[in-house]
Amino acid sequence: MNEIIDDFFASIDFHLENTSLVVSRTDGIPMYSINSISKELDVNTFSALSAASLQASETLMQMMPNDDKETFRFSFDNSSAGIYIMRVQNTVEPLIMSLFYYDHVNPGKLKSRLRIVRDALEEHISLNHKSI
Repeated sequence: MNEIIDDFFASIDFHLENTSLVVSRTDGIPMYSINSISKELDVNTFSALSAASLQASETLMQMMPNDDKETFRFSFDNSSAGIYIMRVQNTVEPLIMSLFYYDHVNPGKLKSRLRIVRDALEEHISLNHKSI
């Protein structure tokens, strides 16, 4: 699975200033990361805390009276910085994609771009998981 994820990000040349992106297993083990924020950012800690935050927020959402099976995203931010976490749905292994960002003029555009990347990664995994 790591090879599939590495190949995907190499093919789209995903680089953004002032961001840290981690794709991890649901237990918080990172499988891919790219970091332009700080060398001091501990990817393992960021990945584990992101996974736990998403799982906690999903558990809270289950308490709401709602019959819709929408896919929720976790977002904690202000007007230029924040954390954005979402699931990567696929048939091989459930994953989590987490983005840590700061100093962005339009975080909404950044989140939209990340959802597009997530959708493309889901498709890439489904098309390539049998070849490895």
